[in-house]
Amino acid sequence: MNNAGSMVARATLADMEEDVWDRVMDVNLKSVYLCSHAVLPVMKRQGGGRIINMTSVSAREGGSPGSLAYSTAKGGVSTLTRAMAKDLVADGIRVNRVGPGRIDTPFHDEFTTDEKRAEAAQGIPMGREGTPEEVVGAVLFLASSQASYALGEIIEVNGGMLMD
Repeated sequence: MNNAGSMVARATLADMEEDVWDRVMDVNLKSVYLCSHAVLPVMKRQGGGRIINMTSVSAREGGSPGSLAYSTAKGGVSTLTRAMAKDLVADGIRVNRVGPGRIDTPFHDEFTTDEKRAEAAQGIPMGREGTPEEVVGAVLFLASSQASYALGEIIEVNGGMLMD
């Protein structure tokens, strides 16, 4: 599972330094490519496997102010997942993704004030942030044989922030 993620720093387009942009892309997008590429020979040798990428609700809705690079990188993870799914299915490798919404993790402790977190939670239909334990079920499902026909899919776990 590819689960690396960091905003590195909040910055608008006007204030974004190129080195911050590059670090955000490296942590959130390039890491998915590198880890997936590294495990590929083993998965091919064993006749298949599962790759699960962690994206974010911000990949679909653009994120909060100052999260331009993070949202863009997570959108890239979503596109990379679909492309990898098509590319690797013939090798018996299923690639899918999980898209958490606002989850109570150290990520938000670092990059979001308590006031903004409380305000954002009011906009979630369930009225609160989720927990990591509420995300793990989607990951376990995609890793299981129960999801044997899922390919290139996303399971949104976001308390109703985004409904299709």
